This record gives sequence, structure tokens and C-alpha cells, in this order.
Amino acid sequence: MAGTPKISRRSLLQLSAAGAAVLEGWLSKRPSHAYVAEGLHDILLLARASDDMEVDFSELPGLLPYAEGIARSTAQALDRPEAVTGAADKALEEIASELGIDHGESWGKLLGELSQVA
Repeated sequence: MAGTPKISRRSLLQLSAAGAAVLEGWLSKRPSHAYVAEGLHDILLLARASDDMEVDFSELPGLLPYAEGIARSTAQALDRPEAVTGAADKALEEIASELGIDHGESWGKLLGELSQVA
């Protein structure tokens, strides 16, 4: 639309200039597996730190369904549990393992197992 201001990622996500620069870097070049694993480990350490009020340990399990929702959201099968690829399912298991979230199984994998039993 003419005259509609463009909303930047920075303002939409309420990022600082440094945070926006990190996001732009991730979008232009995928972070390495080691970088992501280190970040997950750091989140866990922050959640366990008694003096850090920014990350609450009880919120960590909520990250897994959020990540799975992103994995399910593909152009071919929007928000369908079976749309999670094997690679994405493995990544979800790694997130669950690193954050100490029990039962880190995706809905797609669980539904697949249930359909084999039925």
C-alpha cells in the first residue's frame, strides 16, 4: 500500500541495534551447529543461575513446542505435525536434550508411533 510505513524486524521484535545485527547475520548465513548448541547451553545456565531474573527455568519446556511449531510451518503443509522433517525432528530432540526437557518428542513423531499401534 502506498504511504504505509515499512516495519523493520528490529522494531517488530523489539530488538536493540546489536540484536538486530545478530539476527541479520543469522538470516544471511546459517549459524553452525556448534554455535546453536553453545547458545542452548548458555540458556540453560542462565535459567539455572540464582541471580538471573531474565530467564525462568520453568519456561524452558515451552521453547520446545514453539520450535516444533516453526518446524511444522512449511509452505507445503502449513502447521501439520507430519510436516516435520527428519532433520527438524533431530534438531528438536537435540534442543530437548540440551535444555533437559523430558519427553522431547515432536507431535509428528508421536502421531506416527500412535498410528502404527492402532
